[in-house]
Amino acid sequence: MTETLTIGAVVERLRSIDPDLSVSKVRYLESRRLISPPRSDRGTRRFDEETVLRLAEILRLQRDEYLPLDVIRHRMASWDAAAEDPLPEGPITVDELATRSGLDEIGRAHV
Repeated sequence: MTETLTIGAVVERLRSIDPDLSVSKVRYLESRRLISPPRSDRGTRRFDEETVLRLAEILRLQRDEYLPLDVIRHRMASWDAAAEDPLPEGPITVDELATRSGLDEIGRAHV
C-alpha cells in the first residue's frame, strides 16, 4: 500500500515552499478544485506523493510566477492531459506532432 500523509504532515513538509502554509489554505485549494486528495474510510484526507507534488507545484506557481488560481488550474489540467497521453518512444511524424500540439496546417513551419 502506498504511504500517505495527513494534511498536517503535508503542511509541515511544504513549509519550505510557503512558510505561511496552513491547513485552511490547503483546504481552500481543494475547494477551488486544484487538488483532490483521496479520503480514508473515515473521510479524512490522505495525501499521496502525487498530490503532494501537485500541491508543491501550485504553491511554487503562486510564489514565483504570481499566477491566479484559475490560470494555475488551467496549467494543472494541461499537466494532467500530458500525463495521460505521453509522447511515444522514438521519433514521431510532423503530422503527429502538429496534432498533439494543437497546430493546424497554417501554424506549421515549412521544413
